[in-house]
This record gives sequence, C-alpha cells and structure tokens, in this order.
Amino acid sequence: MPSGIYEIVNTINGKMYIGSAVSLSGRFRQHRFTLKNGKHGNVHLQRAWNKYGPVSFVFSVIEYVAEKDLLAREQYWIDAYGVASEGYNICPIAGSNLGLRWSEEAKRKASIAKKGTGCGEDNPFHGKKHTQESKDKMSRALKGHEPNSGSFEKGHVMSDETKRKIRLKLDGENHPMYGKHHTKESLEKMSAAKKGQHSSPQTEFKKRLVPWNKGKTGVYSKETLAKMAAAKKENPSSSAFKKGHKFSRASIDKGRRTRKENWLRERDKK
Repeated sequence: MPSGIYEIVNTINGKMYIGSAVSLSGRFRQHRFTLKNGKHGNVHLQRAWNKYGPVSFVFSVIEYVAEKDLLAREQYWIDAYGVASEGYNICPIAGSNLGLRWSEEAKRKASIAKKGTGCGEDNPFHGKKHTQESKDKMSRALKGHEPNSGSFEKGHVMSDETKRKIRLKLDGENHPMYGKHHTKESLEKMSAAKKGQHSSPQTEFKKRLVPWNKGKTGVYSKETLAKMAAAKKENPSSSAFKKGHKFSRASIDKGRRTRKENWLRERDKK
C-alpha cells in the first residue's frame, strides 16, 4: 500500500488519531499489534483501546500522498480536525515531539515498562552484529517479496456491528471526502497503485451479474401507473401529511442512513 495520511477513529465518541506513513499497511499492522499487546506509545489511544475495545475503532486512509509531502499534509489534517486538543494526537506538530516534555516519573515508568521486553540489554542480540553471510541469506530470502501485498487483513472477518459502525461513520457528510474531488494527480497515483492487481473471484462474479434494471427505460407502463394510483388512493394520509411539511436536515440524513442500512441488510440476506 502506498504512502499517505490515515486516521484511527473511535466510533463511540468520534475522537480520532491522525498520522502519516510511507507504508500505510505496515503502519496499520504496527498500530494494531502494539495496541493489542498494550505497548502503544500513545497513552491516550492505548487507554481508549483498552476501554472501548478493538471493535470500536476504524482504520482508514484519508488521502494518498507522495513521501516528500507527508508531514505537510499530516499537519494540515491535524489542524483541520483539531486532534491535538480534542483527539488522540499527543503532539500538535506532525512527526515531531517538539514541545513534549517527559517528567522524571514518566521516564521512570517507561524504563520499568521496557524491562524484560527484549529492548536494549534484554535483547539477546544486544551488542552483536550480523555476519555478511547472514545478511546475504536474508537479502536472498526477501528478493522479489513485496511486504503485505494482497495479504493485509487477509482472513480477518468483520462483525455485522463493526460494518454498521463503519458505514455510519463514513456516510454522507461524515466522510472526509464529502463534497470534495480528487485532483488529477491523486487519481493518477491511485491508478498506478492499482496497476497489476487482480480482482477476487467474488468480485469478478459480481461484475458479470446483470443489473436488475438493465434494458428498462424508466417509463412506467399504464398497468403499473394504475396500480400506483390505486395504492395512493387507499392511503391518502401519507400525501396529506407531507404536503407543506418541511423536514430538517438531520431528519433527511437519518432517513437516508436508515434506508441505506435496510438496503444493505436485505442485500446481505440474499
């Protein structure tokens, strides 16, 4: 997965963490591993993970960015979302610990926490160096190997509740790209990143399915129009209620989300 800006969102309270990475898939894997083992360097994010559980957090890409622009774009999103004061980001400056000072007590606790974890002198390889022969073997083993290519999150099955939370979090105005458009440069980068990738058998099967409305003109037949008119006469209260009634923006958005959830639920049953 290419470089870019990402977010880790708590779907319970809406708080988030903004970060940047040269390898997004590698960074996601690193975050999950350290959070799962209670060793994450961000104490705010770790405490929230422990309190709400993994199912409450969504990892997603905000935008793909060239490596040279990572820090500038990360700073933009940190400021845009205000995550340094209202989210899980500890430092207000992207990629820097500037302004962050450790107390002596914090240093002592960090030192104790690292004891026995394989860091420093506890590491069995501490003070040693790989021989040239070992380096050559590792180099040959990794030749032509693309880390995590096609295997990131492979085999991981999300629960229906997690899927629902993700849909709600990214629906409509909640989506970070709502009302925005990718630049030509971004589209070209995404296209280049997808080159050489192949769709799964399930996706290929879906592509071959014939849409239910293929060949239909959008004009109702006389018989259909007659049935619709008869049904409307039997239930005039609905039209009478809606006439002159104005719905709030919140009600409209809620209705859209409900219809979308119902549609997805019915689709998953098939």
